[in-house]
Amino acid sequence: MSRNWQGEMAEKLSYEIVGKGDPLVCLHAYGLDHTEWMQVAGILKEDFTLILPDIRGHGDSPSPTREYSMLDLAGDVIVMLDQLEINQAYYAGHSMGGYIMLSLAKRYPERVAGLALVASHAYTDSPEKIQSRLDTIEKVKLHGPLEVLSGMPDLLSAVPNVREFCREKIKRMDSFGVMGVLAAMAHREDSMDFLKTFNKPIGIIAGENDRFIPLETSREMNGLLKPKMYVELDDCGHMPMMENPEAVAQAMRELFQI
Repeated sequence: MSRNWQGEMAEKLSYEIVGKGDPLVCLHAYGLDHTEWMQVAGILKEDFTLILPDIRGHGDSPSPTREYSMLDLAGDVIVMLDQLEINQAYYAGHSMGGYIMLSLAKRYPERVAGLALVASHAYTDSPEKIQSRLDTIEKVKLHGPLEVLSGMPDLLSAVPNVREFCREKIKRMDSFGVMGVLAAMAHREDSMDFLKTFNKPIGIIAGENDRFIPLETSREMNGLLKPKMYVELDDCGHMPMMENPEAVAQAMRELFQI
């Protein structure tokens, strides 16, 4: 472990690097890992150097036994990029990965060349959602993550092989990772005011049938932020990078002018 910019102990993340070109960091969703991005990476490997980390508590990265914050999760990414000697990168954040990306951009805007929110949003949680996350932490303490998260894959996508992918990834989660990131998401700040003043390219990629980020939420952000790019993908749920990787890749090419 090493010190991150928050003064806390940063975790050494597991990551994969694919391709060549300007760096593009792709951050995955809660309960999954970096491999959700592999189809998009295969399409974009001639355009970008894609850096695909496993967020702490996920995949092959460590699961510290303490509560996490969004700044902790963003700090891990910054330390990884420092070790790779990457000063600035484009970012794509999926769901929780979008929250981490926004926390990083608020703290280190000079490290960010552009942002793509993929099935994600910039708002803080409602009081009801915060309580739901905290209640889930208590359930995980009692029953473990597998029983608590067993129904999640069916909500993530209507595509059978994508559901099975998600199911296999969720099986790898341990209690500390689940509880840590749930706390981080529950206590995160709103980022809308920040994005209204952010002067780098912003894109929003939304799934028409997303059961976690309603299309109305994405449309509201589009109206308020007037991003450089806004895309709604038909027949996609919460996993557009796997349900329609070609469209997601093309949208990021256009957003980042590759």
